[in-house]
Amino acid sequence: MDSTMTRFLIIFLCATFALTLYKCNSAVLEIETIPDSFKTLNQTMQLIPSDSIDQARDQLVTGYEFDGNGKKIIKPSHDQISILDSMQNTPIESSFVYGLRQQLTILEYAKVNDVQFDDRVIQEEDLRKVIKMFEEAYVSGQLNIDNFELKALTGKDDLGNVHYTGYFTPIISVRKDKDTIYKYPIYRYPSNWEGDLPSRREIVQEGVLEGKNLEIAYGKDQLKIYTMQVQGSGIIEYKDGERQLLAFAGGNKHPYRSIGRYLIDKSYISKKSVSLDRITEFFETYPHLLDEVLNENPSFVFFSPKDSDPIGAGNIPLTPFYSIAVDRKYIPLGATLLAQIPILDESNEFSHHEWRFVLAQDVGGAIKGPGHVDLYMGIGPDAKKKASFLHHYGQIWMILPK
Repeated sequence: MDSTMTRFLIIFLCATFALTLYKCNSAVLEIETIPDSFKTLNQTMQLIPSDSIDQARDQLVTGYEFDGNGKKIIKPSHDQISILDSMQNTPIESSFVYGLRQQLTILEYAKVNDVQFDDRVIQEEDLRKVIKMFEEAYVSGQLNIDNFELKALTGKDDLGNVHYTGYFTPIISVRKDKDTIYKYPIYRYPSNWEGDLPSRREIVQEGVLEGKNLEIAYGKDQLKIYTMQVQGSGIIEYKDGERQLLAFAGGNKHPYRSIGRYLIDKSYISKKSVSLDRITEFFETYPHLLDEVLNENPSFVFFSPKDSDPIGAGNIPLTPFYSIAVDRKYIPLGATLLAQIPILDESNEFSHHEWRFVLAQDVGGAIKGPGHVDLYMGIGPDAKKKASFLHHYGQIWMILPK
């Protein structure tokens, strides 16, 4: 090879290397600036300043992180006026008004625990005024937004991303007496127990509550009983078709740990596919892992038989698609809220956000902090399906009177 050809080859290789390096750097810059998981952005938003990107990325490592989870890494550009406009265009449905009227009953019993937004401490009278104004708006057909002030929940990331999950009321087949199939007890609260209440492992595997006349009924599926505990209530169905509501009667005060999170951390299930159906399928394939996984959650729930529809912590019937479970340190029971709820399509993929009024009527052991609410979906298999796949993000605002 002559010297001219050699020089040409060297120049060509250097140029190729430089171009490749430039493309790699550009790709890295693109990833650092706009990750793939941020492509569901809304046109009404402004980008976080560049010096906040690293902080935003760190904040996103918590929760359910996958493409299309509805989460935003940018601060909303819409102000109080634009949100109030969206509020005015949000329909006030009759089902919502039914639930709204239950709020007054909640406020008779539930304390407003000095929840504070900025420099404003929420008072019970604030919540009553909002209920009255919505009732008047439903009758007149006109919601006067000039009478309201909205306070956004910051979420865990201070960007307003609130994790929406769903819950439902399961129906479980039971027997009044234990047999070889229906052998897993559903317990009342052990009110005479002295000292710290036992853990899930001690109750289920070691049987420390057996023989204390606490058994309400017996189920045949441990996972279904566990699901009822997580949901906070359930309907049991006896052999003769008789049904009875089991309401939440208390917990053992051990910390709640999500088995879905455990399965994800162990790489048994992906973040995007996690759902109650997927968890059920996993245990059908690997039944020998059921006790191990369930015992990762030491929390245990007790029940009380009731002759009523499913009720929440406010001791009133829950309204499907409008009742939410909240952390009372951040949202008081009896509050009315404006929500941007993540909506899933027929393939259970995130589609869009929907404006809706919702009602704080329940609590839950897994609902902690300003970044998580649980949306009630109703009773039975259809409600289970809707609840199972919802682990996406939206926003939410407390509605207060001016």
